[in-house]
Amino acid sequence: MESTTSNRSLAGALAAALIIVVAIGLVFWPVFKCDFTTWDDPETVASNPQLKPPSASGVIRYWKRPAMGLYIPVTYTVWSVIAFVSGPSDLPGEATQLDPMLFHGANLLLHVLSAIVVWLILRRLFENDVAACAGALLFALHPVQVEPVAWVSGLKDVLSGLLVLIAIWQYIGFVDSPRDSAQRKIRYLIVLGAAGLAMLSKPSAMVLPALLFILDWLILKRPWREIARGVIPVLLICLPCTIGASIIQHPSRNLALWKRPIVVLDSLSFYTLKLLWPTKLAPDYGRRPIDIFQNNLIWWCGLIPTVLAVALWAVRRRSPRIVAGVILFLVAVLPTLGFVETLFQDKSTVADHYLYVAMFGLALAFAAWMVRLRVQIACAIAIPILLVLGILSFRQTSYWQNSETLFTHTIQVSPRSWSAHMGLAAAMIEQKKIGEAEEQVQAAIAIYPASGNYLSLGKLLLADNRPAEAADVLNKAVSLEPGIEGGRFSLANAYLNSGRSSEAQQQLEMILKDHPEDEKAKELLVLARSGQRL
Repeated sequence: MESTTSNRSLAGALAAALIIVVAIGLVFWPVFKCDFTTWDDPETVASNPQLKPPSASGVIRYWKRPAMGLYIPVTYTVWSVIAFVSGPSDLPGEATQLDPMLFHGANLLLHVLSAIVVWLILRRLFENDVAACAGALLFALHPVQVEPVAWVSGLKDVLSGLLVLIAIWQYIGFVDSPRDSAQRKIRYLIVLGAAGLAMLSKPSAMVLPALLFILDWLILKRPWREIARGVIPVLLICLPCTIGASIIQHPSRNLALWKRPIVVLDSLSFYTLKLLWPTKLAPDYGRRPIDIFQNNLIWWCGLIPTVLAVALWAVRRRSPRIVAGVILFLVAVLPTLGFVETLFQDKSTVADHYLYVAMFGLALAFAAWMVRLRVQIACAIAIPILLVLGILSFRQTSYWQNSETLFTHTIQVSPRSWSAHMGLAAAMIEQKKIGEAEEQVQAAIAIYPASGNYLSLGKLLLADNRPAEAADVLNKAVSLEPGIEGGRFSLANAYLNSGRSSEAQQQLEMILKDHPEDEKAKELLVLARSGQRL
């Protein structure tokens, strides 16, 4: 009898795992046809000289210093391995041509593994294959998960998320293992190792100790002393990376402290609506704090979180695990809600990829709800919901086909997204459509007149052989941010090409004052002093 029960349990487990893998494959298979986009991909992967070709020295470089405002050496190591698999260029003398399909495939594989781990966690917590499968599918198929999976640079989110989930899974196993057993010690070592690797994949894994605390307190219900013994070592591993990330990720502006809770409430309201009605999704919503406070509806932003808080309080005794799941979601997304400023707030406070780990909390809450229902009723409710989510996600992947499709869609969804205009401009430049690219950059400047956008426009005009116009635009960029990288050099180029040698000389002398070893500036200065044009 026990053997029959065991066989049925194993068969059910294998069936659930197969359903999860097949469902994810059916929904996300279009990503294999997607190209790299101009949304960070050129800097992280597609045009990254450290990956074309990859090398040990290139990998070591990322372990020594941050890149693009993030210290994520594990992620860059994985990208280097994928680039190595891409192989060298077929043409002699040409750089390695990276295959986007391999990078998209890596993201999808990690997402499948994350969903399986979520299923293993939920199965262990609820001992119910149907509920665990439903929760894992909610995690995997919700449209907000399309961005980190379909976006090549989103590997950092998926990789870090997988490691966080592995740490949670092993932590629960550690708690359930016999005290002083070898199995218990091994599981805890895996927790610590996964925590460290997760932090080195993306600093957002800093939420892991808080997630473990919430799980231990509200679901596993261990004594406080035992909880502290389990969580504090994980906290100590995550703390150095958290401090380092706060130093590296310095924001470009300061938002008044009294405004930050309002931004947090606005973010919570926004996410709630997108989770319940997941349409019009985009990589950038253009929801910057400065824009939020220009909308009178901002003062109503606390209404949705308040209603949810009251509802959760009302069901806290009848459905404690549902409440715990929602709390896990809130804790996971807390660092990015807007109370702590980040560099990305220059584009938007909210983003789909911020929710990758947080969706585990909703998966847990969904599974807890399914457990309360009869199997037939649970399936009757879950299947239509998951089917709709899968269809919406399948549709969402089509927008990630290339930069043009992605940013055209983003501008339709978020007209205030200046970065979408800049992304579309980069796509137009690749297609040699200079006039259309200029229109997009001008649109970005109209929304966000930042030095970087003026610099991009100036370089575009300079490449289009319009040095006089470029000089005026680049002068604005340098005036707004005197130390902007490449600003003075581009301005000197523009001056030199328009016959203003003395002004070019002045800019080059300023560059050499700060960087006396700059050979390119020295060469250009010789031309400027001789009065020659480029």
